Amino acid sequence: MQDIKVEVGSHNRAVIDKLFGPLIFCRLRVTAEAKNCEWVIERERTQQDEEGNDVDFWEEVVRIDGQESISFREG
Repeated sequence: MQDIKVEVGSHNRAVIDKLFGPLIFCRLRVTAEAKNCEWVIERERTQQDEEGNDVDFWEEVVRIDGQESISFREG
């Protein structure tokens, strides 16, 4: 297994898409929310509206404390 490093800023999101192989996973979206210093992880869901059309939306799954556990000091 290989790690893939993705660097995001406070105004970007990372979308993880796994479409190939024997299994297809739902897409994940990871946002670094600076306001609360949290990682927000969402998954893409599909539902049908009243007319039977598929509608995609993002459902929040979990929020994780994003603050680094070390303290930063000048000097």
